[in-house]
Amino acid sequence: MTNVFKPEIFDIEIGGREYTIEFTRSAVKVADQMGVMNAESNLAQLEIVFYVGLMKHKPDITPNLAKRILYTAIGEGEEEGEYCLADFAPVLDEFGRWVRLVFLGNGEKSKKIAARGQTN
Repeated sequence: MTNVFKPEIFDIEIGGREYTIEFTRSAVKVADQMGVMNAESNLAQLEIVFYVGLMKHKPDITPNLAKRILYTAIGEGEEEGEYCLADFAPVLDEFGRWVRLVFLGNGEKSKKIAARGQTN
């Protein structure tokens, strides 16, 4: 039986504009290079995840622009945003699924790398 990975796509309106969040293998690798797994806080992690999630549909996006969009969504300082951090939980869950797919595989490949002289 084939393990079919069905990605989720999120459409979100922020400040009157529509954005699409969709992850790809390359986006997950960019997030890894940016240190998403070692981010100092949940918000710092979300900033990276949000940025790479926008990349497919907004190829000219920069980390700073993505951060400004995110902060418009959640509010800055005393300003209240349209969303709270918990609203992004499904996005973070989907990113986690992609991390497992990219770095751990989808279960279909079973070839293992063994040291010389050892068997799989």
